[in-house]
Amino acid sequence: MWSGIVLVVSASALWATVVLSPLLLPDNSALQITYGRYIALGTLSVVLVLLTPKHRWIHLTRERLLLLGKLALFGNVGYFALLVLGIRLWGVTATALILGLLPVTIAIAGRKAVEGPSLTQLALPLALLCGGVVLMNTAAFSGGVGADASSTLLGLICTVAALVSWTWYAVANSRFLLATPGINSLTWSSYCGVANGLFGIVLWSFDCLWLQRDSSATTVNLHFWGISALLTVSGSWLAVMLWNLAARRLSVSAAGQLLVCETLFAVMYGALWHGTLPAPMELVAGGAMLAGVIWSMAVYRASLRRMDHEKQPPMPGKLNASGLPKSCNGSLGG
Repeated sequence: MWSGIVLVVSASALWATVVLSPLLLPDNSALQITYGRYIALGTLSVVLVLLTPKHRWIHLTRERLLLLGKLALFGNVGYFALLVLGIRLWGVTATALILGLLPVTIAIAGRKAVEGPSLTQLALPLALLCGGVVLMNTAAFSGGVGADASSTLLGLICTVAALVSWTWYAVANSRFLLATPGINSLTWSSYCGVANGLFGIVLWSFDCLWLQRDSSATTVNLHFWGISALLTVSGSWLAVMLWNLAARRLSVSAAGQLLVCETLFAVMYGALWHGTLPAPMELVAGGAMLAGVIWSMAVYRASLRRMDHEKQPPMPGKLNASGLPKSCNGSLGG
């Protein structure tokens, strides 16, 4: 379990770097930032697939191809485009804090994926986590919202859509990996990257042909591709690889709650970028969010210990109330 926790926290720290994309590339549109990221990811993934031994290649059925397309569209390309739009229209902190509800939405949506504690048992930890999100939002908006009302509303819509999109991705991807233990997590990550790259090429073609933009313009230059490649290695491929490894060590509901760390990392990165310190209320809110996750992990550990105990066979020689060995069902013979 602890290895799974370390993997998810590490993935969260890497995923949180996506908030830096629109800050590092202020002259590029959300569409350009999106296709730059995923063309770079697709290129890297093709190389990794070709370097993978053939006996570890994945047999791609029609269902698996369809799943790869859905995961790429909703969990990566679509999610990232919505995230960039949310940051541009609403700001880093506000967008990151709404996405801080991911642990709650994944815990609810992924509850039936595997055995684990009931939502009733998780109610108090989730309530504490939600309370931290509310406090963090209160601190973020205490000084007012700088953008106009229409931009704020559109940014909210994009952020909520990103929340729904990634919730589905986390649950669907984890369920698939749990159901197919024969598929290598690292190889699956590379296949997902290839699918993302194909969508990136589609977006690039749309940008160049339909919007009639010149791809050699000053905004799509060596700096653009360098930043895209850097954030791709850290915030896409490596983070997804760590998440897929964790998916086989933790339930999707437990792993989802640990994603609160992504919100905290994103807020920290934003503060470092702008050269500011977190407000006291933000520190209290972050503490509440972490406490909620730690509490929920304790509930999961207790639930796992209880399930392991129930699965253990009865000790030989011990008698039940009828005076027979507990392994007997009440009869003395066939």
